[in-house]
Amino acid sequence: MAKYNRLLSQRVAAYASEINRLKALVAKLQRMQFGKSSEKLRAKTERQIQEAQERISALQEEMAETLGEQYDPVLPSALRQSSARKPLPASLPRETRVIRPEEECCPACGGDLSPLGCDVSEQLELISSAFKVIEHNVRNWPVVGATISCRQQYLQNPLHAVMPGAGLLAHVVTGKYAGPSAVIPPVRNIPSPGRGAEPRHAGALDRCRC
Repeated sequence: MAKYNRLLSQRVAAYASEINRLKALVAKLQRMQFGKSSEKLRAKTERQIQEAQERISALQEEMAETLGEQYDPVLPSALRQSSARKPLPASLPRETRVIRPEEECCPACGGDLSPLGCDVSEQLELISSAFKVIEHNVRNWPVVGATISCRQQYLQNPLHAVMPGAGLLAHVVTGKYAGPSAVIPPVRNIPSPGRGAEPRHAGALDRCRC
């Protein structure tokens, strides 16, 4: 078993090395976007960036699965699982929402924005007792020929790769705390504080504040 874990560790190290190489390639290609170039060359660079990012995501998933295969004598194999969130099933109905920047030009330098790839986040929502995937496409619009600081302002994606929707969260919370089979922890069976009082306990419901 130790030999098996050693082989898995070598495989993970190879994944990490390839991921770092691809990330360096993406950074180099993005720097190439700063200068003036033809539309044909820019389109080729954007395609290379997208292909490298897709390969990075695939390698990260493979590496996470490999880490989940490592033997842990304390944890049964049936309970061992990968920490990475996999893409939601393609069989679910989907809705795509394209998120664009509010400004048409950079507020700092006034430069024109140019599309550069797209970051995709999947949100699992429960609508009329049926699951649906809402795909958020956050388009990257860096400033053409501007400095790194201006461009990075439009290359940040605050969304997670996979996340629950508001309807799904409401269904889970009400099923756990308000349904017929609800299990209320002892810490919840305390008198409600008066208006204006500071909360004494924090828990999972804090994530569901409106």
